[in-house]
Amino acid sequence: MPVPDSLTAWREFVARRNVEPEQLSREKIAALSAEDKAAYDKSRFAWIGADVVIETKDLASIERQVHIIRARLAARRSTAGRTLALSGRAGVGKSTIAMGQVLGSGVPPFR
Repeated sequence: MPVPDSLTAWREFVARRNVEPEQLSREKIAALSAEDKAAYDKSRFAWIGADVVIETKDLASIERQVHIIRARLAARRSTAGRTLALSGRAGVGKSTIAMGQVLGSGVPPFR
């Protein structure tokens, strides 16, 4: 999958669930027809090459902080509304976690 560069692409990326194919024994693979073997190989290659979001220590920390901040933002207050900004080095998952939080909350992103 190309790098998501739009809201729609990010929604698709975050919502995508990669399904690991069944692991067949050598005997079962040998018994497959040429067509079934090609389909099996295609599903294995798709799994191996899939864009998978791996939970890292950084992502877990960001997710925890986002939950805390969202709870604070939702609290009743007598001051002006608050907002959230994510900052960090490239590749830690800022956009992925933000879109996952927004899409999971029912809040429309990018007002």
